[in-house]
Amino acid sequence: MKFIKRNSILALILSISFSFLFSSCKKDDENENPTTQASYFPLTTGSTWSYQDETNQTYVHTLTSQTKNIGGFSWNIITVTPNIADEDILVRLDASSQIVYRAIDFTDGGGILIIEPIADLDAKVGDTWTQNNEQDGVFLNLKNTLLEKDVQKTINGKSYEKIMVVKSELTSNFFDNSTSTLYFAAGIGLVAEEFEDGDYTRLVDYSIK
Repeated sequence: MKFIKRNSILALILSISFSFLFSSCKKDDENENPTTQASYFPLTTGSTWSYQDETNQTYVHTLTSQTKNIGGFSWNIITVTPNIADEDILVRLDASSQIVYRAIDFTDGGGILIIEPIADLDAKVGDTWTQNNEQDGVFLNLKNTLLEKDVQKTINGKSYEKIMVVKSELTSNFFDNSTSTLYFAAGIGLVAEEFEDGDYTRLVDYSIK
């Protein structure tokens, strides 16, 4: 998958630990008491998602009962079959901010934990949230924007009634800049991630426990 391949390259090149700074920009009329909308990213043990990329390779993600404590947070572990990167995908939902974080964990091999705040479940259309990573003169910054929410979309030939669309922009002084669009379906989770260069990851099957 593009996410795995991209972050594998980062980990091989960067044997450093980035400091992660998170900030968000909300609209003035934002509800200060966010409601839980975890249905856009269900984290139930045993759930599986099968994705296919632009090469027709299929990957099965399984949310295990295992967790890992990193940086003072408990992360859910997702296994991937086949596991090209030979590392774990980690996810967690911050209950206070309603931010869903996704990461590749390379710390066991002396590498780094690369984190993406992929979704803000309480955001309104036009809201942005960012994560800035910088050390030793290298920066890698992410800016996400909520483009649409609760809209109907047809993805990979299947119609979904409630989709959240997020634009993710990566800028760096060391790597190529890139832009992707992520689609989350209510009750399912991530159903597609499409990159500006034509690469993609799209859901072909799933089982939510």
